Amino acid sequence: MQTIQTLFQVASAPAQAQRTVRNKKLWTPEFARFKLQFKFRDGSTSIPYHSYDIHRSKGGKNLTDESIGFSKLLLLIEAKRSQDTYVVATVWANLTDDLRTYINERLNMNYDHIVFKHVRGQNPYSSPYIKFRDGKLDVPYVQRLINEGVQS
Repeated sequence: MQTIQTLFQVASAPAQAQRTVRNKKLWTPEFARFKLQFKFRDGSTSIPYHSYDIHRSKGGKNLTDESIGFSKLLLLIEAKRSQDTYVVATVWANLTDDLRTYINERLNMNYDHIVFKHVRGQNPYSSPYIKFRDGKLDVPYVQRLINEGVQS
């Protein structure tokens, strides 16, 4: 099991820290487990940032590492936090098997479970929902916490 602290340390590698957004139109991955959105002081929200889960082919088998995709979203939160531009950063998870970001050219609405929320001035690296097994979000664990009413 990986914790948020260790994920942030892994994601803080120099090569990862160089990632910047060059224009407003972002490339969106075809599949993603997580979606991040910022809320600003004036009440507006940012465009959604989807996680870039690592897909590797090993012997003809595709492997997915959602923990790396989540780590990259943490890096983006940290970068925006240092710029003092947002009030709330929220990460939603898609707990279904359909991880497409767009369905028939419309945004997938299955990102409906908040698994991570950072309110300015609070510790951004704690959430009971973040638990990975073999690089993938432990969906049964998250669903159990949601059914029990545990707050993120």
